[in-house]
Amino acid sequence: VLGHNYSAFLKLKGGRGVATTLGVCLGLYPGLTVPALVAFAVWAVVVAVSRYVSLGSITASGVFPFLVITWSWIRHSGLPKGDWPLIGFALLVAGLVVYRHRANMQRLVAGTENRIGSRSPDGSLRRPPADSRNPA
Repeated sequence: VLGHNYSAFLKLKGGRGVATTLGVCLGLYPGLTVPALVAFAVWAVVVAVSRYVSLGSITASGVFPFLVITWSWIRHSGLPKGDWPLIGFALLVAGLVVYRHRANMQRLVAGTENRIGSRSPDGSLRRPPADSRNPA
């Protein structure tokens, strides 16, 4: 996740780490699979309702540690016994995702964040700026 967010090949710039975190959680340990899938469902619902991808990402990452704790509680019928490293991992990646979205949060508060399918003032669909790394 850190390699995706702070790529050495892109001068320590990179993505927000949401999809990468989902992939890591689905492949890292079975105890993270159900919480990761539920967090993905939360993301999908928030994006479908609000049309803000960033809001869905922030919300899903915010609930993810609670989902890990709840799932651990359910599996162990009480306090999570050996899952503390997973809970710590969930807290760290959730904090990293929220940290990487701080500019998006400022735009959400200001009301300037782009929505899926939003139109520009001339009525055309807004297009993201051309990616200099992939000109095709």
